[in-house]
Amino acid sequence: MEKALSLHANEAFEELDEEGKRICRFVFTTLTQQGEDNRGIRHPEKVSAIANIAKASLKDTIAVIDKFRAPGRAFITPGTDVELTGDSVIDISHESIMRIWDKLKQWIQDEAESIQLYKRLSEASAMYQSGKAGLWRPPDLLIASNWRKKFQPNLAWAKRYDPAFERAMVFLDASESRYKNEERHKIKIQKKGIETYPRLCHYPWCGGHCVFWAHVLCQPTEG
Repeated sequence: MEKALSLHANEAFEELDEEGKRICRFVFTTLTQQGEDNRGIRHPEKVSAIANIAKASLKDTIAVIDKFRAPGRAFITPGTDVELTGDSVIDISHESIMRIWDKLKQWIQDEAESIQLYKRLSEASAMYQSGKAGLWRPPDLLIASNWRKKFQPNLAWAKRYDPAFERAMVFLDASESRYKNEERHKIKIQKKGIETYPRLCHYPWCGGHCVFWAHVLCQPTEG
């Protein structure tokens, strides 16, 4: 029975185009959430709120939702006898869907990790603003940068967990900017060392000291 339900959900998902699949993930990760005990909990939401989080039109969002509340599927309520609008509140039909549908289980796990990272980033930005902490560096910086590129979070999503989204993004931008500047400076120093090496060796008195000094000059400076 559980396997059949998961197959039906995957079938509905595969009927969507790429944009529909993208919206679908936001629909279900907005309607579900991982609790403190790692169990999934339901989170009913307005269609308009889901569309804003997904950065999609109401029409496209409703079209995706309709795939999962069609007769014989009914993964989302209300049923197709109710016409959806932006003010309509939808919900998953049963909590067991979070345990049964393999794709949704992975989405919920990914979303929980995304929320945790955003909260850490927001907390770090608050600490930085108050002068209690510095900008982020690798590996935290690279993890956060990859997260932003992959998930493309927005205020509609972020304010459900911490409203200081703009502050967090400014903090991340500043961290990225400083890191890139430091890397460019290191490359410049290394390049200067490489260019200096042949000039040193031109002098007959340099001898075996060339290798030593070239090695010193080519070492990256500590940031």
